[in-house]
Amino acid sequence: MKPKAEDNISGFLDGYKARNIAILEDTLVYDIKDLEKLLFLLTELAKENQDFRHEFETISDIYNHFKNNSFDILSRLIELGGDLNNFLDIIKDNFKGKYSNRIEDIIFKYIEICEKSKNQELLKRAIKVASKINS
Repeated sequence: MKPKAEDNISGFLDGYKARNIAILEDTLVYDIKDLEKLLFLLTELAKENQDFRHEFETISDIYNHFKNNSFDILSRLIELGGDLNNFLDIIKDNFKGKYSNRIEDIIFKYIEICEKSKNQELLKRAIKVASKINS
């Protein structure tokens, strides 16, 4: 059984984390909606071209997972950073060339959101994703 002081500290930290996530969600709600729209647009563009079937399936999964509101925004953004990082590693060069502006818009919006969040984990992921823009 935990001592009462540990329970109090744990409860305080849980409340502090929940409050920070709520503030983050309120602050970034419009940026998140913009990012969702950018992901949706790339998904729709990729759907039209049979040569990019694998990229379409991947970006569609990323989009559907990101718009899932059953997770808090911090978790969604952390997951998106990993997904974008992996996506940039697996896409074909001709897909990257054809949709480079759309991909860059998504990455820049992600970076902007991460900077606004001031969350160190998100900033690390944003830097990792940003390093792949011109690769």
